[in-house]
Amino acid sequence: MRYMEQILDIAGALGHRDHTHAAGLTEPIYQSYRIIYEIAVKVIDGTMGQREAYDANLVRKTLLLVSQNGWGEKGIALDVHSPDNRALMRLLCICNATTAGGGETADLVWETFYGEISDETGDLLVEGLNVEGSAYRPAVQVTYSPSVCSAAIKASKGGGTDGQKKALAAVFRYLARVLTITPADVEGLSGAVTVVERDIREKVMGVITSESFQKNPDVLDEVDVPEIEIAAWTDL
Repeated sequence: MRYMEQILDIAGALGHRDHTHAAGLTEPIYQSYRIIYEIAVKVIDGTMGQREAYDANLVRKTLLLVSQNGWGEKGIALDVHSPDNRALMRLLCICNATTAGGGETADLVWETFYGEISDETGDLLVEGLNVEGSAYRPAVQVTYSPSVCSAAIKASKGGGTDGQKKALAAVFRYLARVLTITPADVEGLSGAVTVVERDIREKVMGVITSESFQKNPDVLDEVDVPEIEIAAWTDL
């Protein structure tokens, strides 16, 4: 039911512009969600574990990037079992670089991840994007991160590639903070919580679409991270 809810949500996303068809459900987006469905069925019937399923999804989406966008040399070299590579693969998905026509975005994500952020930020991203989620270290689900990344790239187009990399670097720094769970955060949770959610849209979208962000993306460094909400738990 949750899967169908997401499909219907995407299908009707552009209904305010054109209600005659599912304008938002393009073939690349459909294929992306079809992959998720096939993998989800295997998890439900017990033939695939959750981590294995997540990795299978990342691999398939990276292969879409390779086949549809000519990202062969870089994409084929990525290893989902390498924490560094896996974090990059997740960022490629978050930034919608694995869909058709996403080659330029993929290059932007690659260059930003390896050349525009500090080692400290990179380490936080690698750690946060590889957490499986347990009662001792919950994983963080960052809601609306794809929309925020896309908005940042769009808002900084006037600055060329360098401007877009600076904007995306600012978003990556923010994501690194959002993905970080402090001891105080864990202490305030039930011992059975394995995944928490942080919805960044309200905090960030207004900043990213502002003129001040276009002039200086570093203004995002002053924005607080949202409070956490419980997304999943398990029996101890």
